[in-house]
Amino acid sequence: MSIVVDSFSDYKDEVLVTIKSQPSNAEVYLDGVYRGVTDAQCWLFPGEYSLELKKTEYCGHQDKIIVMAGQDDTHVFNLTMRAGSIIFDVKPDDAKVVLSRNGQVVLKWSGSKTITDLFVGDYNMTVYMPGYKRLMQCLTLKKNEVLYKDVYLERSPMVFGNFVFVEGGSFRMGDDFERYDQKPTHLVALNGFYISKYQLTQKEWFDVMGNNPSKHQGDNLPVENVSWYDIIDYCNKRSVKEGLTPCYSIDGGTNPSDWSSGGKVECDWIANGYRLPTEAEWEYAAQGGNKNKYCWNSRRNSLDEEGWFIFNSGYSTHPVGQKKANKLGLYDMLGNVLEWCWDIYNSYYCSESPQDNPKGPVKGRERVLRGDSFDRSSDYSFVTIRSCDYPGKRGKANGVRLAKSYY
Repeated sequence: MSIVVDSFSDYKDEVLVTIKSQPSNAEVYLDGVYRGVTDAQCWLFPGEYSLELKKTEYCGHQDKIIVMAGQDDTHVFNLTMRAGSIIFDVKPDDAKVVLSRNGQVVLKWSGSKTITDLFVGDYNMTVYMPGYKRLMQCLTLKKNEVLYKDVYLERSPMVFGNFVFVEGGSFRMGDDFERYDQKPTHLVALNGFYISKYQLTQKEWFDVMGNNPSKHQGDNLPVENVSWYDIIDYCNKRSVKEGLTPCYSIDGGTNPSDWSSGGKVECDWIANGYRLPTEAEWEYAAQGGNKNKYCWNSRRNSLDEEGWFIFNSGYSTHPVGQKKANKLGLYDMLGNVLEWCWDIYNSYYCSESPQDNPKGPVKGRERVLRGDSFDRSSDYSFVTIRSCDYPGKRGKANGVRLAKSYY
């Protein structure tokens, strides 16, 4: 409350007048003289006064007040917001929108939206979504204006570092014409996620773990001879090292050498740390958004350009990223080393495998490996082919490609 007491308040015929407004804290001017902010109290002589109220982002209010002798009085005025509306049409539908003003966030939401009763003036709009270029624009809203804003983000699949954003969607997983464990084909829906362009290298492994278990040594060769449990340990340690929230909690000890195939590992799917891809995520990424199965029998020349197998590897791994990438920009999705996935291995018809962001069955002894490897024939060169191994097994062709969640 601001109180302005005039120097002539000793006169007996003055009365106390209170000026209020909704909202409060408007500047009060009487006959052009500043008298404080509402709720202002003024000692005034009887008579008529010109009143003006001023408040940022509200219409100025002008009026007359009559002061009666011997009668204290209170005057209340409602201020009109200087406002307009903005209709946002945003694509993609789940893109994030931030509207700020003078460095302060005013509103945050996702997708298309109509905002009414916004203060007039200048705003900064930021629209972003992984896999798309960030858009930043300035908007000016006038009084009583309805502003239409169409926002279309430009796709930019490379997100950060060596990771690619894979936009969510639906696809048919499996193959009814291949091995029994690829049947039946079934519709799977996935949220968007990140996946590494490359198989994890030995240098990346050494920088976190301080050792190199690989049989074929070389900084840019894919790390191999690592177990599923080793990868879980690596993901958590790298997450901590980079200030991210680890995805995995482990029941059965913190040292991988103490774990058994029955050790219970749980994943926090909304954590921002590193993790294994699910089997469905891996197959969806390997397809590159299309049903390309890369069979040696029908695509021998193409297969030689895209991966390292027994017929072209010299029975050794090779530096990552030397062959052609798929349509998402991912290298070595088939060949070089097999890649551990999160899922427990079982048949697709297992009732424990939901079709919305499936994480695999809850029971089983082995974990899934995907892709192909330098020491196997091209008969295995399909994106739908499934392999498995015990989670404690360190196979000479068992490697990994990291993933991250997007929420």
